[in-house]
Amino acid sequence: MKQTLERTSAARFAALALAVAFAAAGGCQHDTSKEEAAIADLAEDNRALDAEQVSDVIDLTIQNGIIAQHTLYPHHFTQGGATLNSLGERDVAVLAEHFRSQPAVEGVQWTLNVRRGNAPDALYSARVKAVTDGLNRGGLAADSVRVADGMPGGEGMHSERVRVVLESEAVAEPYYKEDSGSSGGQQTSGSSSGGTAK
Repeated sequence: MKQTLERTSAARFAALALAVAFAAAGGCQHDTSKEEAAIADLAEDNRALDAEQVSDVIDLTIQNGIIAQHTLYPHHFTQGGATLNSLGERDVAVLAEHFRSQPAVEGVQWTLNVRRGNAPDALYSARVKAVTDGLNRGGLAADSVRVADGMPGGEGMHSERVRVVLESEAVAEPYYKEDSGSSGGQQTSGSSSGGTAK
């Protein structure tokens, strides 16, 4: 009888231990799946944040390009028309924000180039009006930005200034000079004229 009681107690203990083990295993399984789900959510959040940061950098780069060129082309308008398309609307909005937030230096007016392409006068004038209307919607006064058929980034350097720069460079001392103290006409860097580099 004592043996039967011991077997029964041992069986009960084993059953209880097994039940606790299954409960613990099930609990661990559940906790593991919660942790895995949390890790997956965190990874997805990180991917979304990374994508957003990359998108922000790309957007900023695009905006900087629009501002640097400050030029609209015929492809910024509907085909053969004077209405700004979505690309044109975006570029005008970026430029309006920039012109509004960065006032021009006193006496100097911002310039926005609208390239004519092969547009007849009437179409070009309508396109310029569409652009100035867009700038007005962006909070700029009609006369605060000059609209012209200019080159992207500005007119560049006038030819007279280029000539002056080239002439001044021609009389400037060369980077390399002949070293008079060495034999064989060796060349060293310096500020007097003559010779070629070693």
